[in-house]
Amino acid sequence: MDETEQAYYRTLGYDGDESVGKEGVEQAFESYLRGKDGTRLIIVTLNGKDDVNTHMRLYEHFFPLLARVDLSGFTEGLSVPVTGGTRDSVAAVPAAEPEAALLEREYDELTREVELPRFVYAPVEAGQVLGEIRLLSGDKVVWQSALVADSDVPALTRERQGILEFIGSLLGQ
Repeated sequence: MDETEQAYYRTLGYDGDESVGKEGVEQAFESYLRGKDGTRLIIVTLNGKDDVNTHMRLYEHFFPLLARVDLSGFTEGLSVPVTGGTRDSVAAVPAAEPEAALLEREYDELTREVELPRFVYAPVEAGQVLGEIRLLSGDKVVWQSALVADSDVPALTRERQGILEFIGSLLGQ
């Protein structure tokens, strides 16, 4: 694809690295074949005479209503206290990319459910599963992920713990 074609397809919302149907049936149905980023359409037919056309009408009506939404604002600021570690807490981050294809009204109704322990014992390893997060629109789960430790938290050694306690006693803590 030359630069002029890439510029044209970018105005249509393409990133420039997609395959594009340029002739025949592929060109005629490019808008259907293209799909929507982050969204998968699965058609299941029951051998009805008009199943494919019914699915195409549903696709044409509902897919434009969906938007790929960044949900990272719902996943920020989560942490778990760490007992016996070199740090007091560890950040809990989602293992899965926080994004989903949603209707606008679904985004406006999102609520968050988080399951994390009251604390964990050191050592904690980066990637260790700490809990789970779910985003719901009404009672429908629209996204979920395991929450994992974003970094290691080594356990305090007895010697280091003793030194910290000694320093704390000197400082009156």
